[in-house]
Amino acid sequence: MQAGGIGYGKREQALKKTPAAGDDIIVMGGDNYRIGMGGAAVSSADTGALDSGLELNAVQRSNPEMQKRAANAIRGLVESDNNPIKSIHDHGAGGHLNCLSELVEETGGVIDVDALPVGDPTLSRKELIGNESQERMGLVMDTKDTPILEEIAARERAPLYKVGKVTGDNKFTFSEKDGRSPMDLALEDMFGSSPKTIMDDKTIHRTYAPVTYDGKDFNLYLYQVLQLEAVACKDWLTNKVDRCVTGRVAKQQTCGELQLPLNNVGVMAMDYNGKNGVATTIGHAPVAALIDPAAGSRNAIAESLTNLVFAPLEKGLKGVSLSANWMWPCNNPGEDARLYSAVKAVSDFAIELGINIPTGKDSLSMKQKYPDMDVLAPGTVIISTVGSCDDISKVVEPVLQRDENAPIYYINMSGDDHKLGGSSFAQTRNTIGDECPTIVNSNASRKRLPQYKI
Repeated sequence: MQAGGIGYGKREQALKKTPAAGDDIIVMGGDNYRIGMGGAAVSSADTGALDSGLELNAVQRSNPEMQKRAANAIRGLVESDNNPIKSIHDHGAGGHLNCLSELVEETGGVIDVDALPVGDPTLSRKELIGNESQERMGLVMDTKDTPILEEIAARERAPLYKVGKVTGDNKFTFSEKDGRSPMDLALEDMFGSSPKTIMDDKTIHRTYAPVTYDGKDFNLYLYQVLQLEAVACKDWLTNKVDRCVTGRVAKQQTCGELQLPLNNVGVMAMDYNGKNGVATTIGHAPVAALIDPAAGSRNAIAESLTNLVFAPLEKGLKGVSLSANWMWPCNNPGEDARLYSAVKAVSDFAIELGINIPTGKDSLSMKQKYPDMDVLAPGTVIISTVGSCDDISKVVEPVLQRDENAPIYYINMSGDDHKLGGSSFAQTRNTIGDECPTIVNSNASRKRLPQYKI
């Protein structure tokens, strides 16, 4: 969602089917290389803490061409009247160990190591089955349906490999022709209840200097604020790309006669003829979270929703889903306690609003180590929203009209007083602030956020 991707799926294809013994286990995409080894562990380590070779080895490489080929082949089945894919899973950290085991976690399966595509003949067995080479997908299909995918894959020039079978014996095995087995485990040993993690931390209260200013210098302050990248015009970013690619971009970044990049919400049309679409926004408040992690979380949700309010939502607030992407420098004094406070605030606020957070991602090692110092990133949660827009032609744009008599309304969505902590103005004053605004009345916010068609 951060990359700007918006999509949708068919309701009848929302749930995976249980694989049956004899089904084909298929891998689509590129060959295996020494890429992404230990990616899960390295992503949780401080940058610079490990040997440079280990960190380089864990870096993923992208292959957009291969990604497109595999996606087109899968799309051919997804968009057909009958999608024969029983289960599908992407290759994340852990490679085949991660992807293929989760495909058969309800039944069991055997993988033929010799059938895996090898791009680097020097790979060990551990590297072959555990690397995270990019643009690969794992699928389970009935044997009788596999030729359909093979025909489409050949048309799209998408590499396809039948690498194993579903067994139904509740074991996950990698086997070789010579009888060796690099891995042979019962599924209960892989997917059993993992031990609970207990984290000990102490709350550290940090205080920051208040924001000071002199009213007579207002013009100077305004000049300084307008120079900030977060406030200034973003045309240097928006004008160098095609903002209408696919032809289904119903609401892009720019608006008004001058095409200033000011829109609060992005909307994609579902097709070329109708008025239905998908609306999305983002919100974050990392500097406010330095002052109060709970306030930063609530502000991130509030920003994303107050941006979304400008699109007519089919089901109002009830039709909105959130994604929470966490960046936090954990395992540092006070940060785990701050993260707990931030996560609890997100959970409580979402429950109060009656909306769900079905997905998200985290990177909890946001620290850069140097020989003489450590640099911690401010704890941040980026909230992305998505909702069904039932009329893409009625999205409200933040364009002031030239009519001098046209009213401008201020609506207090938070119920809080005006505070300058965590603001762009505070940044220009080279301070953070000691008080930041937050949502103090979630009930008022819920009533003022979209509950009906605009």
